Amino acid sequence: MMKKVPKRRFKGFLNAGDWEQRKLKSIANMIVTGGDIDKNKIKESGTYPVIANALSKDGIVGYYDDSYRIEAPAVTVTGRGDIGVAKARHQNFTPVVRLLSLTTAHDVDFVEYAINNLKIVSESTGVPQLTVPQLSNYKIHITSIIEERKIGLFISKLDNLITLHQRKLEKLQATKKALLYELFPIENSRRPKRRFKGFTGDWEQRKLLTVLNKIVDYRGRTPKKLGLDWSPTGHLALSALNVKMGYVDKTVDAHYGDDHLYSVWMKDNDLYEGQVLFTTEAPMGNVAQVPDDNKYILSQRTIAFVPDRRVISDNFLAVVLSASKCQKSLINRASGGTAKGVSQKTLSEISLDIPRSLSEQDKVSELINKLSKIITLHQRKLEKLKNLKAAYLNEMFV
Repeated sequence: MMKKVPKRRFKGFLNAGDWEQRKLKSIANMIVTGGDIDKNKIKESGTYPVIANALSKDGIVGYYDDSYRIEAPAVTVTGRGDIGVAKARHQNFTPVVRLLSLTTAHDVDFVEYAINNLKIVSESTGVPQLTVPQLSNYKIHITSIIEERKIGLFISKLDNLITLHQRKLEKLQATKKALLYELFPIENSRRPKRRFKGFTGDWEQRKLLTVLNKIVDYRGRTPKKLGLDWSPTGHLALSALNVKMGYVDKTVDAHYGDDHLYSVWMKDNDLYEGQVLFTTEAPMGNVAQVPDDNKYILSQRTIAFVPDRRVISDNFLAVVLSASKCQKSLINRASGGTAKGVSQKTLSEISLDIPRSLSEQDKVSELINKLSKIITLHQRKLEKLKNLKAAYLNEMFV
């Protein structure tokens, strides 16, 4: 019989014995659901904050010192919407309706992660929801309180680190959004609110296709249609799945073509470092630049632009296409249901605000690109931390 122990354990617990599988109702002091909150009774201060967002540690809308009060420590579990998501609570609170609360003598951080590992699904036929009886019968594996606390504290610290990086990333993204707003003309204006020293005069508005020498477009082309196939290694294919907003993720949807496939596919349209890539569908509107001078295959739902460099630089083209004004214009003109997309005809209707001075274009794009690179680094670090947490959750729980 297989031992009920996790793959990874802290030193001192390697020979501590098996974990025990128990129903949640058998380890809980109580499992209850929240109630309807009388908004007229919500106060600005108190000891029982109303938890309005079950997925947040600080989704507080006020304080409520009437019924439905829960004494910490406890674990909340979403009972409606994104059901089954657990969160440890270390302060007293008032749960809203359909927010289930569980109190226990076990470590609540440990119980939070154990419940989230269950991947709870709705048993209801109508609106997805989780009831107290349903949650009560779910089983988790438990161990000694000491080992639970070590695991709970370790994952909690990792969670806090993820939260810090998430907030940093959100601040950087907000800064970039504000800069893009101020460095580009708003509607019915030809001059930006913020400008680099030494530049004056109106920007010009040009249709996208009038500033391009060519669009490289191989949408619909596949190795099979060419009588060939992908290879284990070779030239990476760039698709709408690995061309992200601002960067190319070489780890996603990685398909490769050998030299023969590349030559047949790309012909004389080699992509160059810094060339602007644009995703036309699923997702639509991601803008990135070719990251280096390697040869790449232009694949599904992704096109590349060759600009008229007398009018616009590659770097500025990437920045102006990712600006909110242009993105909104793309969304408004996109066609399709769930998967919005744009055609070359749609692109012909897109207008761009462009400084007449190439030097001003360089200044604007240099600032935004520096910020974009910092954002990309934070995105990758955040993703690594999330993957690390997922790996630990898989190895430290039964």
